[in-house]
Amino acid sequence: MSAQPERTEAFFKEPSKASLRVAGAADSLGWLRTVLLLVWAFASFGLMFFARDLQMRLGTWPVSFWLASQGLLVVFVLIVFVYAWAANRADNRVDRAEHSAEKAKAQP
Repeated sequence: MSAQPERTEAFFKEPSKASLRVAGAADSLGWLRTVLLLVWAFASFGLMFFARDLQMRLGTWPVSFWLASQGLLVVFVLIVFVYAWAANRADNRVDRAEHSAEKAKAQP
């Protein structure tokens, strides 16, 4: 019965490998996350604000907002792909570091 409180204390005192792994991968993506959020903000607000100045028309229909919105969809998809690619690379780098650390521990 006394082993349960010890296990609980150990659980909360020592972070798990999974949480350390996520933290290590997230730290290496900080600058990229900031840049991609700035690209997102500029594309969302800056380009759509200035799309009004593009005076292209197809008949009586303004083409500028349609072109801007379609281009923004491409930008958002590219942001997602770039972040997913970078997150996979960071995760693989953390995996390799963990694997080499476990290998070093196993060798006397």
